[in-house]
Amino acid sequence: MPSAPYQARTSYLAEEVRDEVRAEARAESRAEDILLILEQRGLDISEDVRSRVTHCTNPELLRRWLARAVTVPTSPPVTPAPGATWNTRTRRPPGKLCGS
Repeated sequence: MPSAPYQARTSYLAEEVRDEVRAEARAESRAEDILLILEQRGLDISEDVRSRVTHCTNPELLRRWLARAVTVPTSPPVTPAPGATWNTRTRRPPGKLCGS
């Protein structure tokens, strides 16, 4: 029979995995909500935006995007606006939905 410290360590790891899976599921659900809102509003969603939303795991960023999806007047740009600069970290243009 496994020792108590082994069982505690295993239980801790199992809980860590469960928490990670839950967080991933919440992020996936939020991303689906964002895309659904944009689609229902009749906005075109570029593959770049779709990919960025579906691959995002940052809950705060997804929350911001969800709020913006409700009010953004047009589809997010795929190229920077005149005078705008590319995000050097992501090498993507700034956008109304997917900024910073």
